[in-house]
Amino acid sequence: MALYVKQDDNRTELQEKIAAELREKQIKNSLKEGGETPNSKGKIVQPEDSAYLEGTKETTGLAFIWLLVFVAVLVALGLYIWVASQRV
Repeated sequence: MALYVKQDDNRTELQEKIAAELREKQIKNSLKEGGETPNSKGKIVQPEDSAYLEGTKETTGLAFIWLLVFVAVLVALGLYIWVASQRV
């Protein structure tokens, strides 16, 4: 059987020092790669600013129509299965 040892949620001084060093190292690495420090511009980067959105386009107004068509097909399929199960 395992022995449960109560651990305090408080960080020790060594853990705090290591965490601070890792944060500094992360910021330095980010600056080397051309990145920015967290909150250096004072604003949150929006998804529209991301490179992965290049070459994409916004959803058109027809998306609602396609959603209705999809729901209608699901309803028709459900009714077909229900009617078929009633005949047996």
